[in-house]
Amino acid sequence: MKAARFHELNKPLKIEDLPVPSLEPNEVLVKTKACGICHTDLHFLDGKFSAGGKPPFVLGHEPAGVVEKVGEAVTTWKAGDRVIPYRFHTCGECYACRTGDEEVCYKPKGLLGFTCDGGFAEYFKWPATHLLTLPDAVSFKEAGPLACSGHSTYHAVNKRAGLTLGKTALINGCGGLGLTALQFAKLAGATVYVTDIDDKKLEKAKELGADGAYNPKKLDVAAEMKKLTEGLGVHAVIDFVGGPDTTELGLNSLRRLGKLILLGVGHELIPKASPGFLISGEYEILGCRSSNRQELKETVELVATGRFKPIVTKTFKLDEVNEGLEMLKRGEIIGRSCVVF
Repeated sequence: MKAARFHELNKPLKIEDLPVPSLEPNEVLVKTKACGICHTDLHFLDGKFSAGGKPPFVLGHEPAGVVEKVGEAVTTWKAGDRVIPYRFHTCGECYACRTGDEEVCYKPKGLLGFTCDGGFAEYFKWPATHLLTLPDAVSFKEAGPLACSGHSTYHAVNKRAGLTLGKTALINGCGGLGLTALQFAKLAGATVYVTDIDDKKLEKAKELGADGAYNPKKLDVAAEMKKLTEGLGVHAVIDFVGGPDTTELGLNSLRRLGKLILLGVGHELIPKASPGFLISGEYEILGCRSSNRQELKETVELVATGRFKPIVTKTFKLDEVNEGLEMLKRGEIIGRSCVVF
């Protein structure tokens, strides 16, 4: 099979011929139909984020495809089934798994495209227990990004930020994740404001229903949030940048009891928040990693029923994956992009 493998930091992925993965009894071989290109892949390549796997290995943690073959102990899947993976191979036994927070499993067995070969390949294998049905109503191109950005932002909006009808939110960063979170927050009934330094992305956010879209280089956004909320501030800020400027903006935009949700992986320390400040308004700063399997299932169902539409604006063939990564690095992708097979 053809695959794109990570060998060295700051070097393009290499397109190589590799053996089709052999199966353990409880594994499933999936023929890849699409695989999202995520900003995390860039972090692996530039060394700012450790994938955990030992090079060389196949990147790509947002695949979707069709079952090609099943291991001898698998009875739940058959050839031809459309599937999307839950990318965490969780233990199912630890405290986090047993209480519905399996995304922070204490004894993980693998992570697709991080510690195990991923979806930038014509085939990938994964445990039968960690695959979900992909309805016919969801295209593979739409499904790929759901395997990471989709259910991660769904989790951020609903579980971590707790957005509901009548609440207000500020989303910092209108990349693929930010635009996805905007749609989920509007579905939840919230009033949603967004920021970005790219005016084209702000225009796209307005098309998707943002109640206000602001460039922080041109406006004091925190002051604007207070103005728009009768001096109170927003209930939640979801930060997809993770830099010192956006996190400081976020903290200054919150009302008392407000939450700052961090989902962007920045590489600088965020501003120090004094205990006195956090105590004075009972503010919360929360990390957000991903979601559990049920939330991935719900995310897929929202697409299948037409209530949510993934924004995939660019596709690439496997041998064009490095071009896709470079475009993402330059900020030229509006929404999400993916490799199609």
